[in-house]
Amino acid sequence: MNGQHHEIVEGALSARTLEEADAVQKLIAKAVGKTNQRPLGNTWNNQGILTGSGASYDHKSLEVATNMQDAVLELLALRRFGTRDAVPYRTPHEAAEDLTRGMPKREVASYSSVTIDAAGAGSDKKRVTLVMRDQGCGITPEAVPQSIFRVGSKHKDGSDWQQGTFGLGGATTYRNAQAVVLVSRRHPDLLAKGESDRITVAVVQWERQRTTVNAFYLTSAVWDEDDPSSWPGAVPFSAASASYPAFEPGTHLALIGFDTEGLGRRSGDEKSFDTVTNTRLFRPVLPIRYRNNITRAGRDEILDGLERRLNDNPGPEGAEGNDTLPFRFEGKTYHLPIRFRIFSKPGTRGERRNYVASGHALMITSNGQVHSHWTPQEFKLKSRLNKLYDRVLIVVESDALPVEVRTELFTADRAQLVRSAAAIRLEAEISAFLADWPALADANRALIREAITGDNNDRPTLAIAEKIARALKVKGFSLGGNGSGGGGRGSRTPEPTPPERLYEDPTHFEGPENVEAVAGAVKGVYFKLNAKDGFLGGTGRATLSLRSDHPDIGADEITIGELRGGRVRVSISVPDGAALGTFNLIAKIAQWPKSSGGLGPEFEWVTRMEVIDQTRPRPGSGGTSGGDTGNNGPTGGGLVALIWKSDEDEGSEWTPATVGAIEMVSAADLAATRAEYKDLAGVPGDVPTVVLNRTFSPLKTYVQARAAELTDEGKEQARERYAVGVGVGLLMLDQEAQKAAKAGAPLPDLSIASGQRAAARAVLSVMPDYDKLARQLED
Repeated sequence: MNGQHHEIVEGALSARTLEEADAVQKLIAKAVGKTNQRPLGNTWNNQGILTGSGASYDHKSLEVATNMQDAVLELLALRRFGTRDAVPYRTPHEAAEDLTRGMPKREVASYSSVTIDAAGAGSDKKRVTLVMRDQGCGITPEAVPQSIFRVGSKHKDGSDWQQGTFGLGGATTYRNAQAVVLVSRRHPDLLAKGESDRITVAVVQWERQRTTVNAFYLTSAVWDEDDPSSWPGAVPFSAASASYPAFEPGTHLALIGFDTEGLGRRSGDEKSFDTVTNTRLFRPVLPIRYRNNITRAGRDEILDGLERRLNDNPGPEGAEGNDTLPFRFEGKTYHLPIRFRIFSKPGTRGERRNYVASGHALMITSNGQVHSHWTPQEFKLKSRLNKLYDRVLIVVESDALPVEVRTELFTADRAQLVRSAAAIRLEAEISAFLADWPALADANRALIREAITGDNNDRPTLAIAEKIARALKVKGFSLGGNGSGGGGRGSRTPEPTPPERLYEDPTHFEGPENVEAVAGAVKGVYFKLNAKDGFLGGTGRATLSLRSDHPDIGADEITIGELRGGRVRVSISVPDGAALGTFNLIAKIAQWPKSSGGLGPEFEWVTRMEVIDQTRPRPGSGGTSGGDTGNNGPTGGGLVALIWKSDEDEGSEWTPATVGAIEMVSAADLAATRAEYKDLAGVPGDVPTVVLNRTFSPLKTYVQARAAELTDEGKEQARERYAVGVGVGLLMLDQEAQKAAKAGAPLPDLSIASGQRAAARAVLSVMPDYDKLARQLED
């Protein structure tokens, strides 16, 4: 019998294919003498309850990884404190830091390991076997149905020092595996009096029951769904630990034939297990030892989170920043830290994909783990920072919110925000906060300036832009602009101060005279100080404080950002139902030590803040709110501009199949880029700008085909006729895309690109007839 049990444990530990898992299941049935099936979650028809939201299963695989970390913490905590109730920690990180203090990182990582193997010879490359092995607390046979084979983690409820205190647990991964093999041994230090030291072995398989596919495992006694008294005895097969002494306490879980998007790829790939794990476990509770036997057998890596990697590899000056979002929930304001990192251009050294998992532009974390994220396309739509979407990573930490609040905000499988009123408001406030963040706005604006630099052709485009504007039935080219309100008087983000005008010892501090704030929203107020970056804050020489005489706005409702480029943003969370009227904001910088010795002067500025119950429309805005950023397409005002570029330009991301783009460009930037638009220098707001590809392949072919009968001037006139027609088409498409985005159904980039190409080809198709008519008129 001992030899038979040894064979079962050994077979389970070595199983990597469906056939090997099935062989272990047959050995268990033979050892028990009967095939006793028990459904996962104690219910047949369990396929549905094992399926979480539509999030990636590659991301869900980390549920098993965090289970390993929880098992290690449980072992260390129970050894020290005896019972779960006696454990004093408030968070998983607090527990890990204290319980592993003094241990080398490599030793801590050895407690939790992940191995990736092929799921069989000649198997689909997208199917791998993930083996999770921890040396944690382990599970007794009796506990398996109520823990790892339960949907959810009941025994962790209320244990805020473990990550599984809320969530669906690792069982959500089982649906994506061909089979699951469990081998577990409870640590002898944790066995209750009279409990035997045993190794549990169970294999989860799938079979069709009636009309559904169900997950089951075999038990040593009959499990009767209608007889709850049969449940305690219907436990998985187990063997005495002496039958396989080499298996140390802890748990081995193999997800056999796991269908993956790319977890088995080489390390460093944006879809590989190491990149996904480091991204999703941004600040992991414990490091993990990792080995990929498919791409590099024998090499161990330590996965310690993307936060550490970013800290160890800082970006160039200006590429990183931090701020704090005040978020109000049920009458209390919480401070949520936000950081950003801007990576180099796609396709170059240091690009985002070298660090961050595919599809992550913004992440909201809880306990250092991603619970919701925006894809690059979602970031583009929600933040209105349309040029940063493929280069930026934003991390919003939600740990300041009580765990019971976080459970209301995120789905239980840590995949996305619940569409509750609070979660929708949080997402909206993050969007507004990002769009109004000076450092990000400056970076986005710099990329827009780069995008509209244009080619070396000095042929004027002003007259063509006027034709496009008239064709769209707007006012025509004028100096009216389309505006860029930004949320109230005096609230526009000030331009950064040139570095040569910033000093070690500042001499001037100012803010807006008046601002307008809406009750129930976050208001950003900007101040200017002609000091170099780093002057303010924890490591600086001075501190900016702000208080208000508004009865409902206290210190908790105010957060202060970084001093950058001579600007600093103060964010004020105005409570819903706050008293309306005009109040004072008093900003103060107390005396500070000068670089040359002595004390610098105290600075103070008073801003009058009017609190209203809704945003007032701007004059001439047609009733739109002051929060309009000018991203409303061509009908937002009377200006249209035109810029020619080429896919052949150095550094261009365009291809010969690219028609062009619509950019909302600051009027001041447009004036600085092209002399013919110089009169826009003093105009506020953005201008819809048509940027066309001069070397778009069908256009290039058309011009070459007409070369014999067109002069150089004729070629340029043909391009200009093309520009009018295509410019109108692109602007109309952009308008429709903006409407779709506002309606919550954004158009895919591929669909927009297809529409642009269709519009361009339609214009080109009628141009030969126009050329023929023009020649007849000339004759």
